[in-house]
Amino acid sequence: MFFNVELPKKLNKINYFKKEEKGCTLYSYSDELGNNPYIIVDLTDFEIEKDFCINDSTLLAIAKLQPNVELKFNEKGFIAKSSKGKYTAKYIQSNLINVNMNYDNQIKADLSILNRAVAFVSNNDKKPILTGVNINGGIVTATDSFKVYRNIATIENEIAVNQITIESELIKLVSSIFSENIVDTYYNNNTICFKENNIRVVGRLLEGKYPSLDAILSQFTDEKHELNRNDILETIEFTKIAGANLKESCYISFEKNKIIGMGADTFEKEINYNGGEIILEVGNLETALKSFKSDVIYFVCKNSGRGSMVCITGNEENEKIVLLGIVKEQ
Repeated sequence: MFFNVELPKKLNKINYFKKEEKGCTLYSYSDELGNNPYIIVDLTDFEIEKDFCINDSTLLAIAKLQPNVELKFNEKGFIAKSSKGKYTAKYIQSNLINVNMNYDNQIKADLSILNRAVAFVSNNDKKPILTGVNINGGIVTATDSFKVYRNIATIENEIAVNQITIESELIKLVSSIFSENIVDTYYNNNTICFKENNIRVVGRLLEGKYPSLDAILSQFTDEKHELNRNDILETIEFTKIAGANLKESCYISFEKNKIIGMGADTFEKEINYNGGEIILEVGNLETALKSFKSDVIYFVCKNSGRGSMVCITGNEENEKIVLLGIVKEQ
């Protein structure tokens, strides 16, 4: 039954509608962008004959009347009755979007991968396409123009996957509701639907062309240099302490056989490293390292006329992260 589902904190409206003789409850989740996304829950056990829209507080009241709730409708509202008592409520007006329940494509999405990608999206509304996570042919990509996340072969295709970009807030909402990582996912040109058991979450896809990052990611063909992830995370912690009173960012410098954290003070640690020298912003580096599960990571530095970059990988070759940095002058 639906009422065993924990409701999102921002839930604010519910709209009921019928489809193929099955009852469905349609929730409007109000985020900063407005009327998107929706949570849909089948209520097949209820014999409901009218479409209606109610407040979330009304829904919670009906939930407390369970089990065996009887609903009766009139022109202005309805009565919910059970052995616990009777609750009378009025309908409210709602301008919910028309949710298209017909989807041309189906895939199995890995929410754990999509969630890791969310940490790399942009917070800049001036580039809305970069505020989402892109899926193209089974490849997951996210970037804010300073850091790039790429995961290959994480999407199981039941039908050929077209390129789509999913809002990061929608991914976080789905992950907070669903218990499994691998979920059935359906989409068309502008709408996507995640489904687990009797629960569906529906949202709009982001419009626009996602930038191609293949040229950037294909550059890192040089020798990889192995590093201990925990050594770098420890240096990051000391660097954050050293820069606690600074308004500007702190940095981590990778040099031959040592790593240096630079804030108001400095922290230096000896490591086994013979790769290219590069300086990275602490926040971006920490985000990258926390995406990997393995303690062993690999660096490949690249320097060009446009600046410097480092590609970081773990034990799994399908996951790559690229960070922009500055190569130190010799």
